Amino acid sequence: MWGYTARDHATIPSWVAAQLSDARVDDVEVLNRAQSAYNLTQGLATLLLELRRGARPHAVVFLDGVNEVGPVVEGEEPGDIYRESHARRRLARENESTKDLLLRLGGRLRSVQALQSLKNDGSQREFDLDADCREIADYYANLVQIGVALGREFDFKVFFLWQPTLAMSQKKPGPWETRLLAERKTLGANMMTMQRACSRLVDDRLARDADETYFPLHGLFDEVEGDQFLDHFGHVTEEANARIATSITKLLLSSL
Repeated sequence: MWGYTARDHATIPSWVAAQLSDARVDDVEVLNRAQSAYNLTQGLATLLLELRRGARPHAVVFLDGVNEVGPVVEGEEPGDIYRESHARRRLARENESTKDLLLRLGGRLRSVQALQSLKNDGSQREFDLDADCREIADYYANLVQIGVALGREFDFKVFFLWQPTLAMSQKKPGPWETRLLAERKTLGANMMTMQRACSRLVDDRLARDADETYFPLHGLFDEVEGDQFLDHFGHVTEEANARIATSITKLLLSSL
Protein backbone atom coordinates (compact mmCIF):
# COMPACT_ATOMS: atom_id res chain seq x y z
CA MET A 1 0.00 0.00 0.00
CA TRP A 2 2.91 2.32 0.79
CA GLY A 3 4.28 1.88 -2.72
CA TYR A 4 7.55 -0.05 -2.49
CA THR A 5 9.24 -0.10 -5.94
CA ALA A 6 6.33 1.81 -7.54
CA ARG A 7 6.40 5.33 -8.90
CA ASP A 8 4.09 7.78 -7.11
CA HIS A 9 1.43 7.66 -9.82
CA ALA A 10 1.40 3.84 -9.77
CA THR A 11 0.95 3.13 -6.08
CA ILE A 12 -2.27 1.38 -5.11
CA PRO A 13 -3.89 4.52 -3.59
CA SER A 14 -2.97 6.55 -6.69
CA TRP A 15 -4.61 3.94 -8.91
CA VAL A 16 -7.69 4.04 -6.66
CA ALA A 17 -7.95 7.83 -7.00
CA ALA A 18 -7.68 7.57 -10.79
CA GLN A 19 -10.25 4.78 -10.99
CA LEU A 20 -12.72 6.68 -8.82
CA SER A 21 -12.30 9.69 -11.09
CA ASP A 22 -12.92 7.49 -14.15
CA ALA A 23 -16.14 6.39 -12.43
CA ARG A 24 -17.06 10.10 -12.08
CA VAL A 25 -16.56 10.09 -8.32
CA ASP A 26 -14.56 13.31 -7.98
CA ASP A 27 -15.70 14.70 -4.63
CA VAL A 28 -13.29 12.51 -2.64
CA GLU A 29 -9.77 12.81 -1.31
CA VAL A 30 -7.63 9.67 -1.22
CA LEU A 31 -4.95 9.74 1.48
CA ASN A 32 -2.16 7.18 1.67
CA ARG A 33 -1.27 6.81 5.36
CA ALA A 34 0.66 3.56 4.91
CA GLN A 35 4.26 3.13 5.98
CA SER A 36 6.82 0.66 4.72
CA ALA A 37 6.78 -2.64 6.68
CA TYR A 38 3.85 -1.65 8.93
CA ASN A 39 1.56 -4.41 10.17
CA LEU A 40 -2.09 -4.06 11.13
CA THR A 41 -1.25 -3.10 14.72
CA GLN A 42 0.67 -0.09 13.45
CA GLY A 43 -2.01 0.65 10.87
CA LEU A 44 -4.70 0.82 13.52
CA ALA A 45 -2.45 2.98 15.69
CA THR A 46 -2.13 5.36 12.74
CA LEU A 47 -5.92 5.40 12.38
CA LEU A 48 -6.30 6.25 16.08
CA LEU A 49 -3.91 9.18 15.70
CA GLU A 50 -5.87 10.41 12.68
CA LEU A 51 -9.14 10.21 14.60
CA ARG A 52 -7.56 11.93 17.59
CA ARG A 53 -6.59 14.92 15.48
CA GLY A 54 -10.17 15.19 14.20
CA ALA A 55 -10.08 13.33 10.86
CA ARG A 56 -13.44 11.79 9.94
CA PRO A 57 -12.98 9.46 6.98
CA HIS A 58 -15.81 7.98 4.97
CA ALA A 59 -13.92 4.75 4.42
CA VAL A 60 -10.69 3.19 5.64
CA VAL A 61 -8.86 0.44 3.76
CA PHE A 62 -6.16 -1.80 5.20
CA LEU A 63 -3.97 -4.05 3.02
CA ASP A 64 -1.98 -6.47 5.16
CA GLY A 65 -0.82 -10.04 5.44
CA VAL A 66 2.89 -10.48 4.80
CA ASN A 67 3.91 -8.11 7.59
CA GLU A 68 1.90 -10.14 10.09
CA VAL A 69 3.97 -13.19 9.15
CA GLY A 70 7.38 -11.77 8.26
CA PRO A 71 8.59 -10.70 11.71
CA VAL A 72 7.84 -14.18 13.09
CA VAL A 73 9.85 -15.83 10.31
CA GLU A 74 12.73 -13.49 11.19
CA GLY A 75 12.65 -14.44 14.87
CA GLU A 76 10.10 -12.15 16.52
CA GLU A 77 7.00 -13.20 18.46
CA PRO A 78 3.54 -13.27 16.82
CA GLY A 79 2.16 -9.75 16.94
CA ASP A 80 5.58 -8.09 17.04
CA ILE A 81 6.68 -5.58 14.44
CA TYR A 82 9.81 -5.90 12.33
CA ARG A 83 13.04 -5.62 14.37
CA GLU A 84 11.12 -5.16 17.64
CA SER A 85 13.67 -7.09 19.70
CA HIS A 86 16.41 -5.00 18.09
CA ALA A 87 14.58 -1.82 19.16
CA ARG A 88 14.32 -3.14 22.72
CA ARG A 89 18.05 -3.73 22.81
CA ARG A 90 18.75 -0.23 21.51
CA LEU A 91 16.57 1.30 24.22
CA ALA A 92 18.31 -0.79 26.86
CA ARG A 93 21.67 0.66 25.80
CA GLU A 94 20.69 4.07 27.18
CA ASN A 95 21.71 2.81 30.61
CA GLU A 96 25.00 1.24 29.54
CA SER A 97 28.24 2.17 31.28
CA THR A 98 31.29 3.45 29.40
CA LYS A 99 32.83 -0.02 29.69
CA ASP A 100 29.71 -1.62 28.18
CA LEU A 101 29.75 0.87 25.31
CA LEU A 102 33.42 0.17 24.54
CA LEU A 103 32.81 -3.59 24.56
CA ARG A 104 29.85 -3.19 22.22
CA LEU A 105 31.85 -0.99 19.85
CA GLY A 106 34.59 -3.64 19.84
CA GLY A 107 31.97 -6.17 18.88
CA ARG A 108 31.35 -4.23 15.69
CA LEU A 109 34.83 -5.05 14.38
CA ARG A 110 34.55 -7.32 11.36
CA SER A 111 37.01 -9.82 12.77
CA VAL A 112 34.94 -10.14 15.95
CA GLN A 113 31.69 -10.42 14.01
CA ALA A 114 33.19 -13.15 11.81
CA LEU A 115 34.13 -15.19 14.88
CA GLN A 116 30.71 -14.65 16.45
CA SER A 117 29.01 -15.85 13.27
CA LEU A 118 30.69 -19.24 13.70
CA LYS A 119 28.87 -19.75 16.97
CA ASN A 120 25.13 -20.45 17.07
CA ASP A 121 24.14 -19.02 20.42
CA GLY A 122 20.47 -20.00 20.04
CA SER A 123 19.28 -16.39 20.29
CA GLN A 124 17.38 -16.66 16.99
CA ARG A 125 13.87 -17.80 17.81
CA GLU A 126 12.68 -20.87 15.92
CA PHE A 127 9.12 -20.43 14.70
CA ASP A 128 6.42 -23.03 15.38
CA LEU A 129 4.29 -23.13 12.23
CA ASP A 130 1.01 -24.32 13.78
CA ALA A 131 1.17 -22.47 17.10
CA ASP A 132 2.47 -19.20 15.65
CA CYS A 133 -0.11 -19.17 12.86
CA ARG A 134 -2.91 -19.70 15.38
CA GLU A 135 -1.65 -16.73 17.38
CA ILE A 136 -1.35 -14.60 14.25
CA ALA A 137 -4.90 -15.52 13.18
CA ASP A 138 -6.28 -14.75 16.64
CA TYR A 139 -4.63 -11.37 17.06
CA TYR A 140 -5.42 -10.34 13.47
CA ALA A 141 -9.08 -11.21 14.04
CA ASN A 142 -9.04 -9.20 17.29
CA LEU A 143 -7.65 -6.19 15.43
CA VAL A 144 -10.33 -6.51 12.76
CA GLN A 145 -12.93 -6.43 15.53
CA ILE A 146 -11.34 -3.26 16.94
CA GLY A 147 -11.32 -1.62 13.50
CA VAL A 148 -14.98 -2.48 12.92
CA ALA A 149 -15.87 -1.02 16.32
CA LEU A 150 -14.06 2.21 15.48
CA GLY A 151 -15.88 2.40 12.17
CA ARG A 152 -19.21 1.91 13.90
CA GLU A 153 -18.43 4.58 16.50
CA PHE A 154 -17.07 7.16 14.04
CA ASP A 155 -19.38 6.28 11.15
CA PHE A 156 -17.01 5.06 8.46
CA LYS A 157 -16.74 1.92 6.40
CA VAL A 158 -13.69 -0.23 7.09
CA PHE A 159 -12.28 -2.86 4.75
CA PHE A 160 -9.53 -5.34 5.61
CA LEU A 161 -7.80 -6.89 2.60
CA TRP A 162 -5.32 -9.76 2.92
CA GLN A 163 -2.82 -9.06 0.18
CA PRO A 164 -2.15 -11.45 -2.71
CA THR A 165 1.11 -13.38 -2.48
CA LEU A 166 3.01 -15.76 -4.69
CA ALA A 167 2.68 -18.36 -1.93
CA MET A 168 -1.14 -18.39 -2.17
CA SER A 169 -1.59 -17.69 -5.86
CA GLN A 170 -2.62 -20.46 -8.25
CA LYS A 171 -1.39 -18.56 -11.31
CA LYS A 172 0.91 -20.04 -13.91
CA PRO A 173 4.25 -18.56 -12.83
CA GLY A 174 6.24 -16.36 -15.12
CA PRO A 175 10.02 -16.77 -15.55
CA TRP A 176 10.92 -14.64 -12.53
CA GLU A 177 8.19 -16.17 -10.36
CA THR A 178 9.42 -19.65 -11.33
CA ARG A 179 12.86 -18.71 -10.04
CA LEU A 180 11.38 -17.48 -6.76
CA LEU A 181 9.36 -20.66 -6.31
CA ALA A 182 12.46 -22.78 -6.82
CA GLU A 183 14.23 -21.36 -3.76
CA ARG A 184 14.75 -23.69 -0.81
CA LYS A 185 15.94 -23.06 2.74
CA THR A 186 16.03 -19.28 2.33
CA LEU A 187 14.20 -16.52 4.15
CA GLY A 188 11.90 -16.17 1.15
CA ALA A 189 11.13 -19.88 1.07
CA ASN A 190 10.37 -19.85 4.82
CA MET A 191 8.12 -16.83 4.28
CA MET A 192 6.13 -18.69 1.66
CA THR A 193 5.72 -21.76 3.86
CA MET A 194 4.40 -19.68 6.71
CA GLN A 195 2.20 -17.53 4.48
CA ARG A 196 0.43 -20.63 3.18
CA ALA A 197 -0.25 -21.95 6.67
CA CYS A 198 -1.20 -18.63 8.28
CA SER A 199 -3.31 -17.28 5.41
CA ARG A 200 -5.58 -20.32 5.54
CA LEU A 201 -6.03 -19.99 9.31
CA VAL A 202 -6.82 -16.28 9.02
CA ASP A 203 -9.39 -17.05 6.32
CA ASP A 204 -11.03 -19.65 8.56
CA ARG A 205 -10.95 -17.34 11.58
CA LEU A 206 -12.66 -14.52 9.65
CA ALA A 207 -14.98 -16.63 7.50
CA ARG A 208 -18.09 -14.96 8.91
CA ASP A 209 -16.69 -11.53 7.95
CA ALA A 210 -15.81 -12.52 4.38
CA ASP A 211 -17.36 -10.30 1.69
CA GLU A 212 -18.41 -7.77 4.32
CA THR A 213 -15.32 -6.63 6.21
CA TYR A 214 -12.59 -9.12 5.34
CA PHE A 215 -11.51 -9.67 1.74
CA PRO A 216 -8.68 -12.11 0.96
CA LEU A 217 -7.10 -11.47 -2.44
CA HIS A 218 -5.30 -14.80 -2.80
CA GLY A 219 -6.67 -15.58 -6.25
CA LEU A 220 -6.47 -12.11 -7.75
CA PHE A 221 -3.79 -13.05 -10.30
CA ASP A 222 -4.75 -16.68 -10.89
CA GLU A 223 -5.78 -16.02 -14.49
CA VAL A 224 -3.15 -13.37 -15.24
CA GLU A 225 -0.22 -14.33 -17.45
CA GLY A 226 3.37 -13.30 -16.91
CA ASP A 227 5.26 -12.15 -13.85
CA GLN A 228 3.21 -10.17 -11.35
CA PHE A 229 5.12 -10.79 -8.11
CA LEU A 230 8.51 -9.20 -7.58
CA ASP A 231 9.50 -11.24 -4.53
CA HIS A 232 8.27 -13.57 -1.78
CA PHE A 233 6.95 -10.68 0.30
CA GLY A 234 3.94 -9.53 -1.69
CA HIS A 235 5.53 -6.68 -3.65
CA VAL A 236 4.12 -6.61 -7.16
CA THR A 237 4.48 -4.76 -10.45
CA GLU A 238 2.83 -1.40 -11.08
CA GLU A 239 0.28 -3.08 -13.35
CA ALA A 240 -0.49 -5.57 -10.59
CA ASN A 241 -0.96 -2.62 -8.22
CA ALA A 242 -3.68 -1.39 -10.58
CA ARG A 243 -5.46 -4.75 -10.34
CA ILE A 244 -5.34 -4.64 -6.53
CA ALA A 245 -6.63 -1.08 -6.70
CA THR A 246 -9.58 -2.23 -8.81
CA SER A 247 -10.64 -4.56 -6.00
CA ILE A 248 -10.51 -1.65 -3.56
CA THR A 249 -12.30 0.73 -5.91
CA LYS A 250 -15.21 -1.69 -6.28
CA LEU A 251 -15.60 -1.81 -2.51
CA LEU A 252 -15.45 1.97 -2.24
CA LEU A 253 -17.98 2.51 -5.01
CA SER A 254 -20.43 0.36 -3.10
CA SER A 255 -20.16 2.64 -0.07
CA LEU A 256 -19.64 6.12 -1.56
